[in-house]
Amino acid sequence: MAAVLRFDAALEDFKGVTRSIEVREDQTLVDLHEGIQQAFGWLNDHLYSFWLDGRFWVAHPPSTLLRSRRTRELLRPTS
Repeated sequence: MAAVLRFDAALEDFKGVTRSIEVREDQTLVDLHEGIQQAFGWLNDHLYSFWLDGRFWVAHPPSTLLRSRRTRELLRPTS
């Protein structure tokens, strides 16, 4: 069974506006993006990117992003 990763998203310019999004570790960052869009009620009408350790993440195809060992180390599943 795939572990569940929980992400807490906050809007920098709107204090107190937060959402929690959960995805399975076998899902992609595209799935995470779609979850964030849905959680905030957005219409997917802007560009997005993901950063890890202060670097723009482009090294891996989207289908492998949440499955990499480094990602699992940094994004530990919730219990």
